Amino acid sequence: MNAFVAVMGPLVALIGVWLGSWLTLRNERQTAQAEQRHREREELRRAYSRYLTACRQFVDYLKQPANPVDVVRSPDGQLIVPILSGDGAALRQAVEAASADLLMATSSLDVAEQARELRVAVLRFAIDRANSPDGIVPDSSFRIFQPSEQAFLNAARGDLGMAAIDVALWSTPPELARQQREEHARGRDS
Repeated sequence: MNAFVAVMGPLVALIGVWLGSWLTLRNERQTAQAEQRHREREELRRAYSRYLTACRQFVDYLKQPANPVDVVRSPDGQLIVPILSGDGAALRQAVEAASADLLMATSSLDVAEQARELRVAVLRFAIDRANSPDGIVPDSSFRIFQPSEQAFLNAARGDLGMAAIDVALWSTPPELARQQREEHARGRDS
């Protein structure tokens, strides 16, 4: 019996040490994986935020009648591209760079599609602004941009496990844009 206790005592202690080490390693691995998922989610959130911010900054630039915007057409007339200089060109490049970052970061097809739709809406906004004789963005551009912005935001939030929200609270509605145009026109006429 003493020999049994003498052999089993250290064996049980070794099993306890092994089990404690295994549980500690497992816990550390789970913690490291959770931290990695958190870092990846945070980087994805930043990529989505950078893209949305770049689009909004570019649109805010386009809303200002004093900022120059032109278009160039391909020889066949099929392709129309906005041409900007200075700040406008930098803001357009920021949209393109943020778009590329987003597409590299996301694995969500819905987010990628909504990002593409928003980019198209932003470029349409620029083209409409360039084609406007008084430099004012038409209401129809807002009606295209705002739903695209809303759809992208909610696709991104859904991908991050967040609830959808109404972005209209932070966007310029067509009625306010119309009021801004009228104020600008009154200022020009005086």
